[in-house]
Amino acid sequence: MIDILLVDDETYVTESLELTIPWGELGVTTVLRAASGKEALQIMEENAVDIVVTDIRMPGMSGLDLIAEVSKRWSHIRCILLTGHSDFDYAKKAIQLQAADYILKPVNDDEFMGSVSQPSPLFAMSGMNSTNITGYYTVGSPTIRFYGKI
Repeated sequence: MIDILLVDDETYVTESLELTIPWGELGVTTVLRAASGKEALQIMEENAVDIVVTDIRMPGMSGLDLIAEVSKRWSHIRCILLTGHSDFDYAKKAIQLQAADYILKPVNDDEFMGSVSQPSPLFAMSGMNSTNITGYYTVGSPTIRFYGKI
């Protein structure tokens, strides 16, 4: 079973996700929430987490800083970025940090569930580019999947 940590300084986002996503259907047994990167790290020190979904722009530690730290300390944890910003520099940094996905707000529940339920990070997929799969874009290598307009 899967334990997931939702991180966003706008707590209504994590509350909404916790209440609206049918977690059991995705194999998720525990949903944890944090309002900052620092709080997320404290939670991960005390709990086994399989997936971290984090906003990019937060006061203090950004989501990008958070996934960099998670990658150093817990390399097995899948990290998904959730943001209202379709900035190319953020997407490039997400690729460099090997984030599993980059999802734009407002969140579409079906797309979010698809990302969470992926058996392996999207960056591990090969042979995909914008010419053969709609919604996937190759920015150098590896491939990143965007939801929404970029």
